[in-house]
Amino acid sequence: MSNLWFIGDSHVSVFSGANRMIPEYPVVTPSAFPDVMTCRVGPQLAGTLPFATSSTQGRQKVLDLANRIPTAARIFFVFGEIDCRAHVIRRTNYDSTQIQSVVADTITNYFAFVNDFLDLNKSKKFRLGFVAPPPTSAQLHQAYGLPYNEFLARAAQHKAGREILKALRNFFPRRSGVRKAIGLALNYSGTDVQRRLASEAFLEKLQNICARRQFDLLDCYTPFLDNEKSPDPIYFADEIHLNTLALKKLQPQFRSLGLSQFEDALTH
Repeated sequence: MSNLWFIGDSHVSVFSGANRMIPEYPVVTPSAFPDVMTCRVGPQLAGTLPFATSSTQGRQKVLDLANRIPTAARIFFVFGEIDCRAHVIRRTNYDSTQIQSVVADTITNYFAFVNDFLDLNKSKKFRLGFVAPPPTSAQLHQAYGLPYNEFLARAAQHKAGREILKALRNFFPRRSGVRKAIGLALNYSGTDVQRRLASEAFLEKLQNICARRQFDLLDCYTPFLDNEKSPDPIYFADEIHLNTLALKKLQPQFRSLGLSQFEDALTH
């Protein structure tokens, strides 16, 4: 069994060494890199991980997965990007002054799950690490700049509006500009500035906890910003997910963390 595991939302896929989404749980995908396994548990939020009632059932999936991981393995959890892109801003009611507080609550919930995970697996002596999620910007989305985006974004600010948009989306062909614009409205909340504030707050709080509790941290946020503090598109496979070129950019951190499994990524 492999001794390095990446478990989380769709952002685990890049660690498989492929520029595509890996299958979802219960499938465990061996990475192209030696001794690395990846598992995508679905669109699980960091902020709802401790709750068995989460629609994604991420908590139970990760706890069940622990039975398949060898003793003393290194595990990196990859959660939080969906929170920062959408749910944190919604929970603030689009008020930027509340972002720090809502991110703090999100991190508290995240680590409530982490504490449960460690308590339930004491005998396995796992070494935990965390991946800070990559930056996101609506400007990378295919529908960015369409004239009706502002109207759709306003509609998506309310739960009833989101439900209507979800139903409406099915009436348009997959390649339709309107369908893509509805997807943009549903998957991004607030402004790029608000989402950046959420991501920065999430990273800062994650850094503080990892330093205090001696967890490993892989920062997938800071290295992928351009000079304007926007996501650098060269490192993205689509509007959200990093591509395998990003693994080369992570070289200093891989070496600092002793993740020699990714040496091949640094030489190709």
